[in-house]
Amino acid sequence: MAENSSSASVEETTTPKTQAPLQKIVFFWLIGGVFYLYQSILKVSPSVIFDDLISTFGISASHYGAISSFFYGGYALMQIPIGVLLDRHGARKLMAASIMFCASGSFIFSISPTWPLLLLARLLIGIGASGAFIGTMKIITMWFSVRLTPIFAGFTVVAGALGSILGNKPFQSLTKLHSWKVLYFWLAVIGFGLSVLAFLFLRDRKVEADSNSTASDFKSLFIGLRKIIVNPQIILIAAFAFLIYMPLSVIADTWGVTFLETMYPANSNEAAEANSLIYIGLAVGSTIFGYIASITPNYRIIFRIVSVAQLPVLSILIWFKLPNFYLVEALLVMLGLLLGGQALKFNAAFANASPEYTGAIVGFVNMCCMLSGFIFQQGVGYLLDLSWMNRAGALSPEGKPAYAEADFAFALSTHLIALALCFFITYFIKNKINEEATEE
Repeated sequence: MAENSSSASVEETTTPKTQAPLQKIVFFWLIGGVFYLYQSILKVSPSVIFDDLISTFGISASHYGAISSFFYGGYALMQIPIGVLLDRHGARKLMAASIMFCASGSFIFSISPTWPLLLLARLLIGIGASGAFIGTMKIITMWFSVRLTPIFAGFTVVAGALGSILGNKPFQSLTKLHSWKVLYFWLAVIGFGLSVLAFLFLRDRKVEADSNSTASDFKSLFIGLRKIIVNPQIILIAAFAFLIYMPLSVIADTWGVTFLETMYPANSNEAAEANSLIYIGLAVGSTIFGYIASITPNYRIIFRIVSVAQLPVLSILIWFKLPNFYLVEALLVMLGLLLGGQALKFNAAFANASPEYTGAIVGFVNMCCMLSGFIFQQGVGYLLDLSWMNRAGALSPEGKPAYAEADFAFALSTHLIALALCFFITYFIKNKINEEATEE
């Protein structure tokens, strides 16, 4: 996941850490960790209620793609300002406000009578979710010792992966007991409660007085942005990030469950659970590739490997109906493992710029990842509709388009083009190492 790597942007700029009981600061982290888990559930859960949304609102695949992509639109919108706002106003206020945005979006989603209101709800959730990981990392760097910081950063990544898993099969199972609207209502209630909890109990460590204004902070950030967008290497890495993030946002977050249900109807009850295996592979892959990069930080080779190795994995998944569903699950784990390599895009970008521009780099590169989700999630929906219409596809008994294996093969084949472009881009990425920029 993109945000999983943005911890490097949260730098320790305050006075030495204030002593506080470990139990207390673990509780602070727990609020942030639960928020990161919470927003992950909200992010991926629409993928398991595809049929319900289509039936309830009479929308097509392209409309459904927009529902998912608006989350990424809201997230991308906040990537530039969120770091500055956290530094200026502290984690307590920003985390409480971010959770409130997510909860408000979930509430609107639960009561929405129209499709446009669903889009607004997803936009609000995306805006709120943008503060989850970086806000939690802010808490960690404020309160934890250097020794404990990477440990709790890892726990945060695990919390996000667990949320993505819960948003698949467990959420789908709950929809058989309660309507999806009831579930989103209770997710809103949980969010409002968590927001109050954050506001009442989170604490920001006191820092030295700073005469700079928020406007000054934003001015510095945009000066940094102006410098990095004229850096050809960072533009190439951002283009790579935009394309390599596509399988994660399109398959794992949005279309994976519906695709598996279509390809393997006999295993439709296992589709959500199988899709969540991507996130398990991602958590493991991020750790493995991170370790490899710590030994030999040859990002260009790593990017080349994860690009070309995904091609046969996705080709088999998209074009072939495998005789055993266990083989499908194995390929999904492999896909997640390979996607773990994309987390190093930030480190590669840091190596090509001065450390003072770290925040601007993270905001810019992560924004490109989120824009990838915003564009490609909806784009795959349009391609599904286009394929279905061109072959004069049938309607289901409920009167909605009955998408076939051929429709998904056509729409998801765009991944192969994106990965081929990623591989091509790696030949122009220089393997420069900036020890100061990448040092933890």
